[in-house]
Amino acid sequence: MSLNTTGSVRGQKTWDIINGIDLMTELASWSLDMDDLIYGLKPNDGPRKKVYFAGPWFSSNDFAFMKWIEETEQKLRPYSHYQVYFPRQHDGNSPKETFLQNVKGIDDADIVLAWISTKDVGTSWEIGRAYTAGKQVILLGYDDTCFTTHISLMIAYNGKCLTSKSFGEFLLNKLTNDDFITVDNLWEGKE
Repeated sequence: MSLNTTGSVRGQKTWDIINGIDLMTELASWSLDMDDLIYGLKPNDGPRKKVYFAGPWFSSNDFAFMKWIEETEQKLRPYSHYQVYFPRQHDGNSPKETFLQNVKGIDDADIVLAWISTKDVGTSWEIGRAYTAGKQVILLGYDDTCFTTHISLMIAYNGKCLTSKSFGEFLLNKLTNDDFITVDNLWEGKE
């Protein structure tokens, strides 16, 4: 899917204006969609690629979203083609130990999946580390507005782009290249 960025250079991302109640309603709807995804599936007994999930969880919306991601991954885990590492669940005994654990998590991963709807310096660093290490990077946005308005050009071209509603299909390896969003090579919508 290719997005054309016409309109205001300073457009607003849906994520920046969604309130907590609307977010919870949408996430609950997406959870019901996951039930449809796994209906009739057999558990995956094959090898699983390692995924490092980068992203902030510091605002109430980010925390709710991260909990939804973790719960979705847990629900789909028996059928998933990926083993997902959530750094939020692996705090070390000190800040430096936590940093080193996260670096190891990125280095051990086949793919870094990064939640970019909220700008976060730690997530940006994790994306950069993965990119320079030659890891596959997938940028996860709440919806397509995350890739058409206010996206950093230093983030936009690190990897493939995917909306969060497709997270379940990603875990189940049901996506094709056409399901990913292509960020136009235009200045409009970039920072």
